Amino acid sequence: MRIAPLIALLATAAALGSCIRQVSCADFGCDFGFSCNLQTGECEKNGADCRQSDICAAGEICDDATGECRPERLRCTDSFSCPDAQTCNASTGFCEPAFRCTVDGCPAYQECNELTDACEARSCTPGLEQCPQGYVCGDESVCRAGCRPGHDDCPARHFCRVPTGSSIGQCEPNCRIDDDCPFGQRCDTSGDASVCAAEPPCQVDAQCRVDEICLNEACAQPPCSSDADCLDTQICNPSEATCETGDCTEDIYGRGDIGAPNHDRTSAFPLQPGDYTQLSLCPGRPDWFAVSVRASDIVRIRVESDAAMPDLDLAIYDESGDLVAADGEVGRVTSLKFAAARTRVVFLEVTAATFEAATYDLSLHTEFCSNDSFEDNDTRAQATVLPPTVGVRSELPLRTCGHDQDWFELPQLEPSDGLRIERLTTTPDLDVTLWTPDGATYPVSRDEPLTALRLGAQGNYDVRADPTLGQSGSYRLAFEVLPEWNCPGAGAHATASDALPVAPDTPTDEMLCPRDGNWEVDWIALETSGPGTLDVRVAASGSAPLLDVALLEDTGSGLELIRAAHRDGDTSVLWAALDGTADYYLRLSSSRPLGRILEPPDYEVRYTFTTP
Repeated sequence: MRIAPLIALLATAAALGSCIRQVSCADFGCDFGFSCNLQTGECEKNGADCRQSDICAAGEICDDATGECRPERLRCTDSFSCPDAQTCNASTGFCEPAFRCTVDGCPAYQECNELTDACEARSCTPGLEQCPQGYVCGDESVCRAGCRPGHDDCPARHFCRVPTGSSIGQCEPNCRIDDDCPFGQRCDTSGDASVCAAEPPCQVDAQCRVDEICLNEACAQPPCSSDADCLDTQICNPSEATCETGDCTEDIYGRGDIGAPNHDRTSAFPLQPGDYTQLSLCPGRPDWFAVSVRASDIVRIRVESDAAMPDLDLAIYDESGDLVAADGEVGRVTSLKFAAARTRVVFLEVTAATFEAATYDLSLHTEFCSNDSFEDNDTRAQATVLPPTVGVRSELPLRTCGHDQDWFELPQLEPSDGLRIERLTTTPDLDVTLWTPDGATYPVSRDEPLTALRLGAQGNYDVRADPTLGQSGSYRLAFEVLPEWNCPGAGAHATASDALPVAPDTPTDEMLCPRDGNWEVDWIALETSGPGTLDVRVAASGSAPLLDVALLEDTGSGLELIRAAHRDGDTSVLWAALDGTADYYLRLSSSRPLGRILEPPDYEVRYTFTTP
């Protein structure tokens, strides 16, 4: 506001005496929303509504939304700085009416795209006069400002200067010095008009301009590896290893109108969500923007370049400069979606796929994911504690946001407890995992529940839901703590008198059950007839422990051990020659601790008895 400076000036004038003319607002004018009181010489806030009476001064217009006078053109840094129906033009730094080409039309060198309602470069055919004065048909078959050597495209006493590596030049006045000419030419002032003329063949660098070298007997631009190898007005094109003109019309962010030019991460311009138009990308100069994101934000970025620059690349980096996300698209329209795992500032880099200037529009939008009522449970230490009521199934409606993990805890479960976890309808891709207090992990698949018949370890059991692709969406998990497992047939064959009869060559499946805090003992009765050779194999499967298998003979006065089996992997193998005069039994047991049982502890018994 100009009131404070005005008061200071008035005070200064009074101190100097009456010889200095009294200054007033009539000399300096007043800011937006204030009018000049000619009697007092001070700016006063407008009390009248300009919508009711014409009180606006020259250069001001009436704001229909507030009823106050405001400057006809407002300075801006983003579209939020502008009134409704206006947008911030990044090329000029002023608010301008939002443009619709189907209503407002396009300049002669552009044409209206009725699908996007935006003006685009006019299509043309090289060699035909289809572009307006000052424009030529470029290699991309669109009208571009410039000229072509050898054509009458420039006004009198101008020549067409074509930068190295380009087919289109700009009309320039007659040259004054050699630097006005492209590489390989000098400014020839011998005639009536100074013109750029080809340099003669050379043998040493001294025969060329100071900014050239002698290469293959011709004066040429020296190769470069960085901008430091070039003149101040040039930049190094790494793909060609040549210095090229780096001048172009920067936007308000690149010019540094509102801070340092945004050509590196340290000077990235803070970008608010919204739409930004007419941004400029100069050759070899990326644009950097800083974006503040919240945990679980979904950030959507879209750029659309002009037809002369068909491919821009987007990349997001974290505070340390590590790449977080990048687009994989080719074409005039490029988009990038990024899910924020935590609240922080990330950095957006916009670069060109080729060494050319470009004009582009950028839109930045964020969507905050509304999380479920169990947050914050993003780490194992923050896990939501669930009531471990035995025999009660709990189904939880949940939601994941971006890369935000969800953790749940079932506290102080007993070793004899069981547990079932179901993964129900899921919108995002999730990795669901059970974490046990003894350090084991078990995945919960989408197809079937994870069931532990016996947990085998006391303590807290945690479940983690991890969205692998950072997608947001709804999902459901069901938990149920199961009572102590009632193993079918437990104790049915606990003694030799209750032994299970198994015939030769008849594979038989049984289950070794927990009993009294240990594994039970099972007895198998074998069928033999006369002397012969016995070959036994017992294979464990599921959660069955390694088995101790022994062959015993009923001598009439008791059971006597004949031989113990040896192990071949998970299979117990036993061989013996028998006379066939007694009853024979297999005793199956395990000395392993009774631990976690995820699947029924099955085993298979099969044997052969071969007689001579």
